[in-house]
Amino acid sequence: MTWGFPVRLKGMRPTSKPKPVNNARDDKLQTPFWRHWFTTPARRCLIPFTAFAEAEGPTGRMTRTWISVEDQPLAAWAGLWRPTDEWGDCYTGVMVDSTESCSTFTTGCRLSFTRTSMMPG
Repeated sequence: MTWGFPVRLKGMRPTSKPKPVNNARDDKLQTPFWRHWFTTPARRCLIPFTAFAEAEGPTGRMTRTWISVEDQPLAAWAGLWRPTDEWGDCYTGVMVDSTESCSTFTTGCRLSFTRTSMMPG
């Protein structure tokens, strides 16, 4: 699978490589770009991760801040996937408003699940 949904922006030449859309903001999931993929349960997925990086700092001097779920060796991030002509199967992650612990370096946060948070009761 390839990270990011391909999109052709207005004004791009037909032969230009599409741009990847890596994250789907939760407040945009009902827009025409995302609606079909979000409302089709078979296109929803979980993206497993041990840690992920967020860019932090001024443009041109950004560094990576690595984030993981404390005391969890593995977690999952809510995502969407779809087949594409350009790149084959692609996926993207759903972003929600940032939590307090992430707000110092990003406005969005991954909608993630741990084994404990998915257990009943």
